[in-house]
Amino acid sequence: MKEKTEENLGKLIGEIYAIPNDRIHESEDYFYYHRKFLLRYVDELDNKKNEVLNLNIALSWFISLLNHFHIDIENLAWKRYSYKCPFCLSIPCDCGNIKNRKTQKTGRPASGRPNSVLEWQNMVKKIYPNDLHRDIIGQLFQDHEKVHFSYRKFKKESGKGKFHDVELCLVDYYILLIRAYNSVHLDIFSELSKLFSNGCWVCKKTPCECYYYE
Repeated sequence: MKEKTEENLGKLIGEIYAIPNDRIHESEDYFYYHRKFLLRYVDELDNKKNEVLNLNIALSWFISLLNHFHIDIENLAWKRYSYKCPFCLSIPCDCGNIKNRKTQKTGRPASGRPNSVLEWQNMVKKIYPNDLHRDIIGQLFQDHEKVHFSYRKFKKESGKGKFHDVELCLVDYYILLIRAYNSVHLDIFSELSKLFSNGCWVCKKTPCECYYYE
């Protein structure tokens, strides 16, 4: 891929897994398998090779979820996180001094939009420079529940709910995933490009023919 953007990461995962995913998975499956590999990631923290592998697979399931929902995560993230924390509107984030964290109107996005996944990681690092990995991982599980709850609520209301609420939860969760990678100094685009350089990381086919998800 020439441009190391979120859009191209989504296309990469889509080219490999969209066909098998569409044939066998429903929306709930994406939430399940993303969380499953996050749990495996935590279980393998003492095994560096498997640790990174499970984190990368968990992220690929999240990207598949975004593809499934047709989410433009980059535009949503830019509107919400353009060189500021959307809760305290500060860079670096000063939410530690805020008792009740609620999002605020961020106004027009700043100039200098990131042009690559690495630039996004660098921007997020400026907003959240003091993240500790163990804290971010714990928050991931909590926020995963928030995303899943927002989607279940949307479905329960039979279309009367706002899908925008789901989108906001997804973009907050995506930024948290970036923070997780930042906290262990991993380049997201390089990691996923390497894992999927020959197609599916298991069967090496594009599109995937092994229907791997366990």
